Amino acid sequence: MIPNSVSHAIKILAYLAPGYPNQRVKLAQISADTHISKHAAIAATQALTKQHLLNTARGSQGGIELAKSPNTINLTQVYCAIVGPDVHCDEQIEGRSCSIECECPYHVTWNNELAQMNAWLAENTLADLLNSDAQDLIAEADEDS
Repeated sequence: MIPNSVSHAIKILAYLAPGYPNQRVKLAQISADTHISKHAAIAATQALTKQHLLNTARGSQGGIELAKSPNTINLTQVYCAIVGPDVHCDEQIEGRSCSIECECPYHVTWNNELAQMNAWLAENTLADLLNSDAQDLIAEADEDS
C-alpha cells in the first residue's frame, strides 16, 4: 500500500504537471484543488523541494512549480523524497522490532512485496502515471484514509 504522504506528493506533482515548465501555483490553491490539508501539502512540498523535484518562490509572483519535466521525475525519487531510502519491516515479534539482523517470519513476504514495489516505482515516471489508470489507485488510497 502506498502511504498517504506519498499519495499526497504524487497528487501534488500530478496537479502541477500540466503547467510545466512555467506555471507557479500557490500552496493554498493546490491544497484546495487536490483536497489535501494545508499541513500535509506543506510537508509534501517541502520534502519534494528538498529533493529538487519542485521549485518554490515567495512573493506576489511566487508559488510552486515542477523543477523537472514529468518525463524525468521517477516515482522512486518521489517515494524516497517522502519516506526516505530506508524501508524496513515494522512487525513486532515477542516485543522486539524486526530488523535486518534479526529476521521475523514476515521478512520473506515483505522482501518479495518490497522488490515488486521498487521495480514498479523504478520503471515508471510521473508522465507514465499521468498516462495510465494508476491514478485511480492514488485516489482510492486517499478515500481509504
